[in-house]
Amino acid sequence: MDLSAMMPLLYLRGLLLLLLSFSTLYSTRALKVYLLDTLNATSELNWRTYSNQDEKDGWLEETMYSRSENKNHQVYSTCNYESNHDAENWLLIPGIERGEAERFYLHFNFTIVRCAAVEALRTSGCKETLKLYASQFNESEEKEFVKKKNWYNETKWDYVDTLASHSTTDTANNNKNEIEMGNIEENLQKQQEQNQQQTYTQTSSYDVKKRFVHFALRNTGACSSILSVKIYYNVCPEYFSSLLHLPRTVSARDPHGVVSVQGRCTSNSSPVATLIQHPPQPPNHHKNDKNLFGTEKIVRRQFPALQAPTAICKADGTWQLVGSSTECVCDQGYVVSKINGMCTGV
Repeated sequence: MDLSAMMPLLYLRGLLLLLLSFSTLYSTRALKVYLLDTLNATSELNWRTYSNQDEKDGWLEETMYSRSENKNHQVYSTCNYESNHDAENWLLIPGIERGEAERFYLHFNFTIVRCAAVEALRTSGCKETLKLYASQFNESEEKEFVKKKNWYNETKWDYVDTLASHSTTDTANNNKNEIEMGNIEENLQKQQEQNQQQTYTQTSSYDVKKRFVHFALRNTGACSSILSVKIYYNVCPEYFSSLLHLPRTVSARDPHGVVSVQGRCTSNSSPVATLIQHPPQPPNHHKNDKNLFGTEKIVRRQFPALQAPTAICKADGTWQLVGSSTECVCDQGYVVSKINGMCTGV
């Protein structure tokens, strides 16, 4: 077989392998460190609640069966359909200790009944959103906070986000757009059943500076259920690629920020910088001065570098290699092992 005919194919295969090695680094799976996951609760949550309405209208804990997971889990629901005065229903999530985290991420799975879907809810007091708040404490402040009976009036609450339905049309009610007036509780139950497949998910975030954080959900007139709550922070995991070692790194406090990390070459390898030169050609240079692909020959020169390549830990917990001509190569007398990808003696 003509070797010159095979060279373009071999070149493309090599280029593809090189691109794949870089994409592996870019797509490193993020590590989420979970501090709370209500789906894993093995007993009632017993979270603190407050309501200025009748007790049955405040947040109530219930047990719900999940078909997808084939197990029961705890949910909180509340519904206010009276408009004679403003509703105030608060649900307090237990304190979360910060640890090494710089920013907490909160993932909610929830339902909200649309005010237009139930005639009884078509009042000025009906809402279709929930408000998320947070408050931070040091150890002594947190102990005082949990003792307070009127914790919901805490002046230190920071507004974090609004939870809302993301859909503009009601796909659950294909045959009937509304539920007629009648027994209100029975109609609401029907609406919940019709909407059981129409759940919403939303992820919010909050930067943490003190040791403890309490989150609270405020409902001022919505028919809603909190199906699950997950609180976590992102970590770029320890990673080895192309003889480069990146240490485990907690993501930045800024939701769009990055953490610059100096990599380290693995054992028996050292950082080198590659200089690519395009030598000038005389006006009458011969065609043989071009390679098989018809491009001008280039010269790659390598020389010792002061440090290994730098990578950035992104806010979502993934690594990204900073564009650089520096790489790690095996020291003299060592080659890359086909077994473990590390530098081993010849």
